[in-house]
Amino acid sequence: MSRKLLDPRLLFLHLVCQLRSLPPHRTLFGRILLTVGVGLFAWLGVAPPSPAGDLTVNGFVAARGIGVRSQPSWREGGFGRFTLGSAGPDDSSTDALGQLHVALDWQPSPFFGAYVHVTGRAEPERVGGRELGVIEGFLHASIPTGDKSSLNLQLGHFILPTSRENTEFAWSSPYTLTFSALNTWIGEEMRLTGLLSEVQVVAGSRDELRLGTSVFGGNDSTGALLAWRGWSMGDRLTAFGEIVPLPPLNSLQPSGGFAEQRDDGSRPFGDDLDDRAGWAGYLRWQRSDRATVQLTHLDNRGDRRLHRREYAWRTEFDLLSAELRLHESFVVVGELMQGSTGMGDPNFFNVQADIEAAYLLASWHPSVFRTTLRYDTFETVDRDGSGVDNNNEDGEAWTLALFWEPRANLRLGLEAVRLEAQRAAAFESGFDPDTDATSVALELRYYFDW
Repeated sequence: MSRKLLDPRLLFLHLVCQLRSLPPHRTLFGRILLTVGVGLFAWLGVAPPSPAGDLTVNGFVAARGIGVRSQPSWREGGFGRFTLGSAGPDDSSTDALGQLHVALDWQPSPFFGAYVHVTGRAEPERVGGRELGVIEGFLHASIPTGDKSSLNLQLGHFILPTSRENTEFAWSSPYTLTFSALNTWIGEEMRLTGLLSEVQVVAGSRDELRLGTSVFGGNDSTGALLAWRGWSMGDRLTAFGEIVPLPPLNSLQPSGGFAEQRDDGSRPFGDDLDDRAGWAGYLRWQRSDRATVQLTHLDNRGDRRLHRREYAWRTEFDLLSAELRLHESFVVVGELMQGSTGMGDPNFFNVQADIEAAYLLASWHPSVFRTTLRYDTFETVDRDGSGVDNNNEDGEAWTLALFWEPRANLRLGLEAVRLEAQRAAAFESGFDPDTDATSVALELRYYFDW
């Protein structure tokens, strides 16, 4: 495609159309989204075209073959924890899939810009979901406030900057093909629509501090996947407005306690349900490229009620992230999250659960080869006592990934994941509670940067 055809105004029109497809008159956050989207496009429409150097386009295209031994996936009507599954823990299946991620950053001035991240997918039909969608789209600004300080702003739909694993463009990971259970969930169900403000201060010659706060909406159903489905592992990012399936629990059937929940699944990102803003805050310390520590708190302040056939879950958590580079070719990364999620009337049918996940990885990258070993642990503790579903679970997983990177824009990866976990709610609904699974994947990935 010619560079001249990559007009950022046309690309952002797609995002605005996505926002306009929502029923914005229903809630305050819907009206805000519509106003920002239309205002953005109007501004882009009258602004003079930017010089070619102001538009950065990067991303990757990947082709993957994968073999899985698991019960049917949660995306296929079962309780399997990977994106793809097979007929059962003693059976295996092989599939091919592809993905494209494109991130565009338009910088018409040194202080102001606009960013959009879109994805395209080629997946087996049984996975369902959107083949094309928007992952992030926001305005951003960086305003100097001193010789060594600045105020950074983001307005739109974005991923909160917590992950020390997904640190490359388009929220990808340099370490593995399959994300940790924690970051899999963030990619599936945790994205903010609102304002993020961050104060950045450079202290001395090596230290940097960042203090960030966010007020957001459009994320009320966060928690539905963790409580009703449980933890999973994959690298599939939910697109804006996309519906994700829920498992075949008895409580979600027409005669169940939560039969009023929409029967096609849950929509993690879209119009706000309860018209209540959530908030998040974080503090990050970084010493050059040697060490990073961040502490984050988030509370979406869901009112727990049913709105238009979907519940507003009350989800809050604390997240500690750390990265330590022991050598220029060896890094250790870890994150720990603890929190809770719940919905419904505490005196009637309801869900209340404690949630916890952590991982620790070590990655060695001496030359054109990279080797990563990661350990995951995750747990959900049922606290509602209602007897509707038993949402207790705990599990662990080991991941080994080997990469060959002969050029900066080419990567060949081989990965094996072994996951062990039980799901009591699956047994209650007539399915196999054994959700142990193994996957082996081979991927060729090509990076581009225009």
